[in-house]
Amino acid sequence: MENNVVNRKAVAALAGVSTTTVTRVTSGRGYVSPEARRKVEEAIRKLNYQPNQVARSLRMRRSNMIAIIAEDIVNPYYSEVIEAMITEARRYGYIAVLYILTEHVESEKLNNIIDEICNNLFAGIVNITLIPFHKKELERLAALHIPMVNLSDGSDSQEELIVLDYETGMREAFGILQEKGKRRLAFVSGTPWGFVKSDGRYLAYQKLVREFGMEEDPRLVVDGDYPITKYFELGYRAVQKLQREHIPFDSVFCMTDMIAPGVVRALSEFGRKVPEDICLFSCDNVQLSGMLSPSVSTLEGHGKELARLYVQYVLGQVKKFPEHFTAEFIRRESL
Repeated sequence: MENNVVNRKAVAALAGVSTTTVTRVTSGRGYVSPEARRKVEEAIRKLNYQPNQVARSLRMRRSNMIAIIAEDIVNPYYSEVIEAMITEARRYGYIAVLYILTEHVESEKLNNIIDEICNNLFAGIVNITLIPFHKKELERLAALHIPMVNLSDGSDSQEELIVLDYETGMREAFGILQEKGKRRLAFVSGTPWGFVKSDGRYLAYQKLVREFGMEEDPRLVVDGDYPITKYFELGYRAVQKLQREHIPFDSVFCMTDMIAPGVVRALSEFGRKVPEDICLFSCDNVQLSGMLSPSVSTLEGHGKELARLYVQYVLGQVKKFPEHFTAEFIRRESL
């Protein structure tokens, strides 16, 4: 039973809403207007109302847990995204359970995670790894009506997620490179080629290189084996490869911010400075990118905002995602 002193009726009376609205807020299911949600949350705080999560789980045949599957919590981008999801889940009365896959090929461990999620009737899953879910796994989750946001492009079944418009921000960066007379822009992805070739950042890079009359050279595209090797090390190795193979370049685009420190470190070892010798920009706008020296020009990846939307989606708070977000360019010292 719920607390006999403070129950949903007391919360509803103080907030001036129905008990159904209180239930929707505390369960994370069903639409509630922002104003009604604010009133209910304020009443819950004032009354110190604690819903009975066990009773709710029995009624809904669903636990109050959502799963977050990640593969790199060292990367500040993922740390920021995970923190935002945990906070958003808590706002709706849910517990976020974090699962870490440290290798790209841990299929057995992934199967164990799916078993645990299904056996405990999790309310939803957000997969932010590059590891694909295959048809059998997706069908099993669908049979239990467990909603999922799956960011892996390699899955057998992939719903349309939010599209990030990288081209608009990258076009601004390309304009600055053109003003500076830069013509050989290296693209350092860090991820395997299978993921790179369809990534929006790479597609925009290809298009803009042609549009701005830069030199097209496939040797300037350097991929990697992330998450087996971390991004910092991959940035370092990419510059070493370009230098070792005598591939000329005058600027670098890093597919994520955490590649940039490794690039800058390697360049310094070869006596090349940013931005005096090599211009640099990247993507995601993690807090660290603005604290480096030189500070790194970047594209706003809207990671925290997207994280909150993913949680809202699996909890049924939003039925569809916005059509797209624009990754705005943020100019700093490196460009």
